[in-house]
Amino acid sequence: DSGEKSFLGATGNFTGEDVIDLICEQPATAAFIARHLYHYFVADEHPVPQWPHIPPKDPVAIKVMTDAYFESGYNIKAMLRALFLSDSFTSASARNARVKSPAELVVGTLRLVSGYDWPTSDVYKATAACGFMGQNLLAPPSVEGWMGGRDWISTGSMVQRVNFASGVVGDLRNPELCSKLAVGIDAVIHTANLLGPSDGMSEDTFFNINVNGTFNLLNAVAQYADTIKRFVHISSDAVYPMGNHLIANAYTPVDELHPKRPNGLYALTKMINEETVRNYYISHGLKTTMIRPAGMFAGNEILSRWSVGFVTGLLRSAMNRPSSGLFHPDLQEHISHLESAGATDQLCVPYDNEGHPWLYSPADVRDVADACLCVLEHPAAVGEVFNVALSRPFSFKEVANYLVEHTSQNTAIVEIELPVRWVYWSDTRKVKSLLGYQPSGSISHVFETALAHEKGELIDVIPA
Repeated sequence: DSGEKSFLGATGNFTGEDVIDLICEQPATAAFIARHLYHYFVADEHPVPQWPHIPPKDPVAIKVMTDAYFESGYNIKAMLRALFLSDSFTSASARNARVKSPAELVVGTLRLVSGYDWPTSDVYKATAACGFMGQNLLAPPSVEGWMGGRDWISTGSMVQRVNFASGVVGDLRNPELCSKLAVGIDAVIHTANLLGPSDGMSEDTFFNINVNGTFNLLNAVAQYADTIKRFVHISSDAVYPMGNHLIANAYTPVDELHPKRPNGLYALTKMINEETVRNYYISHGLKTTMIRPAGMFAGNEILSRWSVGFVTGLLRSAMNRPSSGLFHPDLQEHISHLESAGATDQLCVPYDNEGHPWLYSPADVRDVADACLCVLEHPAAVGEVFNVALSRPFSFKEVANYLVEHTSQNTAIVEIELPVRWVYWSDTRKVKSLLGYQPSGSISHVFETALAHEKGELIDVIPA
């Protein structure tokens, strides 16, 4: 076509190259490319269909790139150079401001552990994992592609992300893997610990995973003790143990100096790991901090812990345990009476012969996550151990009253007098006074989230 044409407000005998030049000359082209680069390298932008209606999140960064675009004669390399040298790219606000796509997460995780130098059948598993996380490769939902950003995150996709990463990163019993993981990191939050042997797992394997895995990770990280900002080890209140259903506590509330009397294999592994962490703090100068969460929960997991079934379970755990704080010679009689008084899932309000209520102060997993961030930053946390739980224990009565008031259930509360009193009370004064940490787990905060999760609503935490 050698005739005269009109395109983007210009008229002339344009060739295909001329049309491309006209497109490149447009300010909208520069802004469009700049916004994509910002979204890919800095922080999540709004979905592309919204761009004509919503301004960029960082207009300064966009202008820096568009200026470089025109000054360099439409050079993308110049745009990237301007972006990478800008304050927008290097500022603290750019850290963790972008959600990786499933493909980025999968490829990044596989690169971390290596072993994919040649095509294998495992590549198909990785491709399928992207689909499970919401990104079927080469099959976008529309010509616009995927929206990206926070749209990648849902309750289901987050579980898939965690499961994939933990499955690929692998077994901490492998010292070589731990050595690879330790290279170039700023800090470690070590949460990997099985609560008990899974189906088909021997106790020996369980012990090996929990104890040797922690040792291997510490040993690898200790090589960089001078540069590692913090090694945060998530232990457990099982080292005391918290609560008086297994062994009567020496005193309540239970603080960090309470005698350690681990009961059971899980508690034993936690106690051994604490001693190992303490040893690396002393011998290698590794900046360690230990956290002991109390009865950790997420979302609606807390709802069943105030029921007839929960109370009878505690009482049964004290049967034939004279050292238990709940032991009583007539305990079976009281268990039978309670079971006949209400259904297993019915709310229960137990109190002792003197009218003292049962008390429980578990740890909201959100508070535990906040505590991890707190100890990462605070210099006074080095070499210390902290209890983490609710700011105060909840009585079964106040929880029952709250749930009755805020739900449509018309189930009667089972109030019962018992000859024993359960007190699960973690003393958190040390973490509050030394670090200024304040758990947010008020009764309304805890149970608003739990009830929303129970209704199927999206919440800010993912139960295990």
